[in-house]
Amino acid sequence: MLRLTDFIIDCPDTMKLAAFYSEVTGLPVKEDSTDFWAGIRFGAIELAFIRVDD
Repeated sequence: MLRLTDFIIDCPDTMKLAAFYSEVTGLPVKEDSTDFWAGIRFGAIELAFIRVDD
């Protein structure tokens, strides 16, 4: 059985987009987030932002 655990969004600025979604949802950006990868936890699902140059 498949289970959704992560929803990943490619973006040029992970922390900026994570801060936006943190403000919208009222949930904190994960403490171990970096400029390459950032995440917000929604219960069992994580919204993740991955840096890409294009």
